[in-house]
Amino acid sequence: MLRGNQEFVDQSVTAESLLYIGKNGDLSDTKLVARDGAGRVRWLEQDQIDGKIWSKHGTDLLSEYDTIQNKEDAWQILQKAIKNSDSDTVVTTPNPPKGGLRYYIKVDGNPEPIRVAVSENGFIVTMFPDENAIGLID
Repeated sequence: MLRGNQEFVDQSVTAESLLYIGKNGDLSDTKLVARDGAGRVRWLEQDQIDGKIWSKHGTDLLSEYDTIQNKEDAWQILQKAIKNSDSDTVVTTPNPPKGGLRYYIKVDGNPEPIRVAVSENGFIVTMFPDENAIGLID
């Protein structure tokens, strides 16, 4: 559970947030929790980290961005995209067709932003460099 991962638990997270995750996901597998700029709870589970994100996109994240040297660097950027979603440094769009949101963040001045996709209930689905979003963020 969250023990030992305090750097990946946003200070705005409350007991109510954790109860929400417990109802909608697997709190025992949760490794990152944050609220976005609108106050919505977002979380990332270990299975998603190892299974979908890092195994599919880890090599791309490491090769595209100098500041990403390991998983922890990637999760810090993911958390920054979520937490700063109400700022000029992040662009938020709908995540069709199933709903949820996409958070785009520019890293290292690279024109290819990172996309963080979140389901309707707040579960973080994936994170990857999105060449189709070049130019989305100034």
